[in-house]
Amino acid sequence: MKKRSVFAFAVASLMAALCMVSLSSCGLPVAEGMIARNLSERLDSVKHADEKITDSMLGDASREFRELNIDPKEFAKSFFEAFDYKIEDIEIDGDTATAHVSINCKQLQSFIGHLVVELGSNIKGYSDMGNYAKLKNLMRDSMMKAIKDTETKKTDCTFIYHRGDDGTWNADSDKARDALAHAMGINDTIRGMSSGSWL
Repeated sequence: MKKRSVFAFAVASLMAALCMVSLSSCGLPVAEGMIARNLSERLDSVKHADEKITDSMLGDASREFRELNIDPKEFAKSFFEAFDYKIEDIEIDGDTATAHVSINCKQLQSFIGHLVVELGSNIKGYSDMGNYAKLKNLMRDSMMKAIKDTETKKTDCTFIYHRGDDGTWNADSDKARDALAHAMGINDTIRGMSSGSWL
């Protein structure tokens, strides 16, 4: 259940940043500017862990966080406190646009590594394994310490847009989702650890 909470949070946060973008095309320079502004607005919402975005990101996982006595919004803020990005370039070639973005954020792989270390350290010599309330507190303390210690990493991401017949630009959400998953350290191994088609 604990793993699923973390993954549900990570996936929900990805989807909040990657929902499909529809932009009116008024010429190439204008399209580039609109794509850049839209990306900035969405990524800024993640960067600042806006309440509306945080609620959308967490979804049903909030309940499982609260079962561990963890404030889900505080966890979200801790995860994204070092989140930053830079739109390096936007190239438009016919009906396809490519936005190159460098993203600096905490890594889920690193978080899991720190969590394993913290749990191992806290459980070592622990003699009250039957006390569920204390175990929940132990998990809470371990998760919050792990997310605080999680390192950030800079990753180059590519966002693709396609112009439709009606002149609007739509993001290739599958490729963008994969790019952000990579930026957040969500690899194929981690994907296979969760149940369902979450990514």
